[in-house]
Amino acid sequence: FRGFSSEHVHGWGIGSYENGKPNLIKEPVAAKDSDEFANVAKSTMSSMVIAHIRKMTRGRQVLEDTHPFQFGDWIFGHNGTIDADHFLDKLNTVHRNAVKGSSDSEVYFHYLLQGYDAGGESGLLKAIDDVRSREFSALNFVMSNGEMLWAYWDQTATPAKSLTPFYYQLYLTEREYAHAGGRQHRKIVHSVCR
Repeated sequence: FRGFSSEHVHGWGIGSYENGKPNLIKEPVAAKDSDEFANVAKSTMSSMVIAHIRKMTRGRQVLEDTHPFQFGDWIFGHNGTIDADHFLDKLNTVHRNAVKGSSDSEVYFHYLLQGYDAGGESGLLKAIDDVRSREFSALNFVMSNGEMLWAYWDQTATPAKSLTPFYYQLYLTEREYAHAGGRQHRKIVHSVCR
């Protein structure tokens, strides 16, 4: 994970849940240059973790635009670019006022949550379809409220020439680990940019 930060230099973040409450630690610097990253990565213990390293295409290299994002109990990370201006205009007052940065990913997050709030899973799927109807590079995201994990992968047919064909892939890793109560099984969803 840290090795990818040689190319993805615009920030890192790790979101997890402690006693059912979201915990988010992030910095707008490359993980490889951070004094805090290694300690946070090693010490984070949770049944649900969302980690992200950022290669900025929109927004600024500031804390507010660094992934993952949090709203209420939800944590969200995204890989790709969407038409943020179009969807910012479609946000209701609650979600529009919650957008703190200038990243298209944060707008995408709030648009998806707005859809979920309005109609549960079908509202979330409708929001994804709305975003798919506009120009985008990839809609890959991982989103959780600590109990549920949503992961979605979609990319345009042809990534930019500078990207490998596998740039926007989303993977599921399953690991077994030792826990005080016995062996546990953990599924990890992650996007690997090559």
